[in-house]
Order: sequence, then structure tokens, then C-alpha cells
Amino acid sequence: MVRRRQKSKTGLARLLPREHIDGVRAISFVWQAAGSPPPIETTGAPIVARGEPGTCAHCGKPGAFLIEQAISDKFTTVRNASILWPFGGDRLCAGCVWCFKSLYCRSAMCFARLADERGAGGIWPVSLRPIAKPSDWPSARPWPYTKPDALSVLLSPPPAPFVAWLPLYGVDHGGEANAHRTFCPDGRGGAYYPADPLWKLQTKHTVPFARVSLDSRRYDLAVDDQNVTVDVALWRELRGTCEALLVDLRAGGVGAQDAKGALCTLALPAGAPLALRPTWARRVAPLRPHAGARWWAIFVELLAMPPLTKTIRVSAREAEQLALF
Repeated sequence: MVRRRQKSKTGLARLLPREHIDGVRAISFVWQAAGSPPPIETTGAPIVARGEPGTCAHCGKPGAFLIEQAISDKFTTVRNASILWPFGGDRLCAGCVWCFKSLYCRSAMCFARLADERGAGGIWPVSLRPIAKPSDWPSARPWPYTKPDALSVLLSPPPAPFVAWLPLYGVDHGGEANAHRTFCPDGRGGAYYPADPLWKLQTKHTVPFARVSLDSRRYDLAVDDQNVTVDVALWRELRGTCEALLVDLRAGGVGAQDAKGALCTLALPAGAPLALRPTWARRVAPLRPHAGARWWAIFVELLAMPPLTKTIRVSAREAEQLALF
């Protein structure tokens, strides 16, 4: 008789109650990582529950807040109703209201995890581009938006379990540049109160669509209302090939937008140097199996853009091929 080894209760099983181990809602995880703060408006004003006690439509926990207290009338949920409101009704719990209202969670790419013996907990942002530190930023708080390299952060995730999300629509509409103006959780149930708070932002809810990742080697990244899989080993391998192509494209005078477009489509741009033509098909061949994946455009977007140098090195062999082209 062969005995099956029972899996030990590690990671998420140690951190959350038994009923949340299977199908845990990322929004509850993120709220706990933030220190379980009370719901507040974007202005910092507290939100008081207006409904009778019931079941949270999103996570199933007890709640007395109304859905209308957390989302605006402009937020339509018909297409994603089964994901957002699987428990039905019109009630939300405190954790879900906090996450739905938090502009901090909709302004920049973030990781969230619960503290354990393997690492610290909390929510921390990851910037896609450099952001100047404002003059009134508290000296005691480290500025988190210097020397951005979001792809390197994604390829070195924290110990699982964790939640990762990228509100790309909000980032593109100024969220990242103004994330420091949002009410940032301190991990102890409180928040940093900015002097000039951001009240509104054109963005999308992302955390409600996120998933708790249990493996740091291959995990989920919520991008707006979709999820993509970050395969760390694969992305690291492809990164080297793509960065080499970007260097040569930029050295040949190709603009940043055209260079990124070339990697998305794997088509050599019209303005590319002649020296790249003989070898382009061979160099992009390893990328073709992945170019149609849902995560490909995100991966390309996060690649660091080399400077425009307008010079390109040609090996002796490539020079011979170019002469025959």
C-alpha cells in the first residue's frame, strides 16, 4: 500500500482562516495587508454603513455597507457581474468598501502580502517611470518612486502568498504621478494623510479582479480587469533577447514607440537600419510562440528603453550577409 504524503499547511493556510484557504478573495487579502483600515472616502472622510447587516456581495463576509457607498454610477458591472458580485445582494463588508474606494490601489502597480517569518507585509507601489519627490513629502517616509525598473521587480517577486496588480488605465491617466496624494495605508490600520489629497482619478478597479498567488515562480498579475500569468523563468529568458533587439533598433535611430511596436508585432519597422534586415527573422524566431499571448504586450511595455544613439555595430559575418541582401 502506497501512502500519499500529506501536504503541510504552509503559506496561505497559516495566514488565513480555514474557510478562506480555497478561493480566497484577493480584495480581503489586500485589506488585511493594509492593516484592515476602516473605509474612508477619497477625501479622507469616514464611511459609515447605511444598510442592515447582510452578506458581502463580493467576498461573502458579513457586511452592512451598501454597494452604492463604494462605487459610482459610472462603474458598470454587467460584463463582470459574476466575478464582482458572486454572492448577490447589495451589501459589502468593510474590507471590500475600503479597496473599492482606495485611489492608492488604483494609481500604481502594487504588491501586497501578509507579514510572516519570511518577510515583511503591507502594500508597496512599483513605479513604471521616475517621479520627482514633492517638496512637502515627509522626511521620515522613504520615497518609493525612484529608479523605476518594474520588470525587474516582477521578476523578483516577494515570497508567496501575495497579490500583484497593475491598474494600467489609471497609470496612463496620471495615477502614478499623483499616487503620493492618495491616502496611503501604514499597515497598522491607519494611513498617511497627504496635504493635497487626490479626490478623483480616471481609472479602473483592479484589485477586485486580482488573485492570490501561491507560487512566486509563476503567478497572476491583474492588469485592469484582466489577469495575466508572469512566468518568471520564461520572462527572464525572453528579456535578454528583447533588450538586445531594442538596443540595436535604437542604435539605428528607431524611435521608442516604433521600437516597442516592432517587438509587439515582430515586424521590422520601416525606418530600421539595413544592417538588421538579414538577421531579423532569425533573432525574433524565439519570440514568435509568445507574441500572441495575453501578457506579451504588457511584457514589452515594461522593457527598459535604451537611449537613441544612431550607431549600430555590424559583425564581419553580418557585413557579408548585408552585401548579399
